[in-house]
Amino acid sequence: MKAFHSELLKIRSLAAGWSTAIGVLLVTTLALLFWYLVLRSQLTPRTDLRESAPDFTETLFTSGQYFGLLLTMIFGVTIVTGEYTHQTITATFLATPKRRRVVLAKIAAAVSCALLFWAISTVLAVGGGSAILVSLDVPLDAGLSTGFGAVALNALAYLVWVVFGVGLGTMLRNQVLAVVAAILLYLGELGAFLVFPRLAAAFDQEWISSLQYYLPGGASQAMTSLVPADGVPAWWIAALVLLGYGAATTVYGTLVTAARDVS
Repeated sequence: MKAFHSELLKIRSLAAGWSTAIGVLLVTTLALLFWYLVLRSQLTPRTDLRESAPDFTETLFTSGQYFGLLLTMIFGVTIVTGEYTHQTITATFLATPKRRRVVLAKIAAAVSCALLFWAISTVLAVGGGSAILVSLDVPLDAGLSTGFGAVALNALAYLVWVVFGVGLGTMLRNQVLAVVAAILLYLGELGAFLVFPRLAAAFDQEWISSLQYYLPGGASQAMTSLVPADGVPAWWIAALVLLGYGAATTVYGTLVTAARDVS
């Protein structure tokens, strides 16, 4: 517990926590505005609002998720690499000689902060999303169960991505390198959405297209989507995939941190 409280104190003294929280707030606000304009342009007199409610509610209640998760992962990276950048890691290990305990304390502190980021985004997204649905005459009751289910899975996504970030930070101690690697890894999902469907069409094999959902970014998107879609795995399968990535990076990073020299 002492190591955990120490890590929380470090985070409070750094700009990374506050800047991430503000960033999550901004991207959620912009996402709500974006989806309001998109949904309003898509609605026609023939649109079945009750049938479309679950999809609309899920989208609005998880607004800002894409870039919010990216910011959260970068936060996880920086709370580890920042210690190497500012050369405070030696003092940390002297205070807590068992390095695995240090890594676990950082994970616990990062998870606590990730829940806060998720809460900030969710309060704004659910409140603003509900107002948008009412303004578009979409019945709230028709999509609430799907929307809140997506919100709960979104919390899991925030937790896994921040753990993934901490694990990545323990593997790559250079802050710039680790942050760039995190961004490329996360945004690589965009390339996967372009490449895999084309490969599937080229080889006439539909299963190739679904491989994109077994990469971290694709798994995250699939996990928080409760509305069925062709070729997209069930949310629980995507959740297991994402948890596997998070566990793998954390275990490997912990072992590396315990074994290598600080300098």
